[in-house]
Amino acid sequence: MLTFQMEDFSGGRLCFSPDGRFIAIGCRGGLMLIDTVGKTARSLSEVAGHLGGYAFVRGGTAIAHIQYREGEIVVRNLTTGALQKSHLRGECWQSITADLRGDTFFASSRPPGESTLWRINAETPRQRTPFGGTNCRADRLAVSADGRWLAGQRDKAFEVWHVGGVRLPKAESIHLRTDGAHHDFALSADGASLIAVGGSGVRVWNTSYGKYKTHFNAHEGTVTAVACDPTKPGFITGDNVGQVFLWDFTGRVLTRYDWKLGEIYSLAFAPDGLRAAAVDHSGKLVVWDVDV
Repeated sequence: MLTFQMEDFSGGRLCFSPDGRFIAIGCRGGLMLIDTVGKTARSLSEVAGHLGGYAFVRGGTAIAHIQYREGEIVVRNLTTGALQKSHLRGECWQSITADLRGDTFFASSRPPGESTLWRINAETPRQRTPFGGTNCRADRLAVSADGRWLAGQRDKAFEVWHVGGVRLPKAESIHLRTDGAHHDFALSADGASLIAVGGSGVRVWNTSYGKYKTHFNAHEGTVTAVACDPTKPGFITGDNVGQVFLWDFTGRVLTRYDWKLGEIYSLAFAPDGLRAAAVDHSGKLVVWDVDV
């Protein structure tokens, strides 16, 4: 188990590199890169550590991130520092998420009067394809581990797009309306299920039909974070009293973890599914082996 304390944590989300070695997380001074093998940390002060505004790409050799003031998405080589930019005038970027390999990544933008989703080539960021129509807005994005499904959260609703076909969709495949706000959400490895968490516990929808599947809870407090295993059916959740649970999709708790954390802010699985990470609101990070 690896623990790391960040003194200037700003509430950024955990992000593993495609090889599982590095974790990126936003801090007030920029983006923090944590080497889970060498157990060292490196600060990228030039990268804004905004919620949802960064992702590993190009096999983990680069970071894609948002520069709001310039209206740009930047792909930054982590070795040389070389930059490649994709600029669209007047747009306010909302979120970024990348597939497991980091060959392509998805972003949402909100230009005046409209909203758009983009698929962006990580090697040449100016190669970008809009999709989803002009009336879609996602304040946060998540992509399934198989890269075929993309989900976005907006207010009290979720939208899901099938992005694994030859052509990108003109509209969402599924629109899921909920009866309350959710703190976090994630897609299962195959994109067949969307898991959302909040004060009412854990809720699961079938993304193929847009049907509500089930609701369960074992947490004593509010569920604040969720992450899906990218290799097999299962997911982890965290709550506002620092507890982390490992579940299967029947609602059975497989393992309970107590790392003496405060309120869980973000959770993530490594791409091989063998390790997971949690960070609380104080900036305490824990990385552990998932033993089930």
